[in-house]
Amino acid sequence: MTLNPTPAKTPPLRGFVLSVSLTEEEARRAGTSLDKIAKALRYQLSAMLPAASTEFTYLVPRPAQRGSRPRLTVAHRPPSEDGLIVDLRHEQARIDGADVRRSPREFQLLRVLIASAHSPLDRGGLFEAVWGGSTTPGNQRIIDVTIRRLRSRLGGYGATIRTVRGLGYRFDPLPGVTVLTAQEAVDRAS
Repeated sequence: MTLNPTPAKTPPLRGFVLSVSLTEEEARRAGTSLDKIAKALRYQLSAMLPAASTEFTYLVPRPAQRGSRPRLTVAHRPPSEDGLIVDLRHEQARIDGADVRRSPREFQLLRVLIASAHSPLDRGGLFEAVWGGSTTPGNQRIIDVTIRRLRSRLGGYGATIRTVRGLGYRFDPLPGVTVLTAQEAVDRAS
């Protein structure tokens, strides 16, 4: 007669480690970089599980001592986030890795401008889309004030919101501006 061993109790899993063996030179030859790969993986994870936290650790070769093999040393370095990144799914905006402080209305205004796909929107259309209801001459000023505040918060990327004389405003992304929807975050990681 054989006895079945009792399975040992294991603590609940708290995550996993993914190791990618790739040098910066190999990534460069493939037309990318380790930072871009790490950034795409982070966006993929945030699209799938918004509450998950991530930490990136890079391995850096350490010079070998005479008669020994080179070793790898852990280097903590967040992936680079150059430029303006607008994540529509998570309602986040970051400039060079730092969160952009903005009100919910300002972000909604930015979302509506981005959705217009380079077409100008008049003040009435913007007011209706962001505040709901129709606009009057007295409350059209709120659009101009909110646009000015949003441009200020975007710093050097404020010029992405263009004034179209006689028509209204439109979103024209500058170089270095990335707009992510949930699907684009998935596509970038593929």
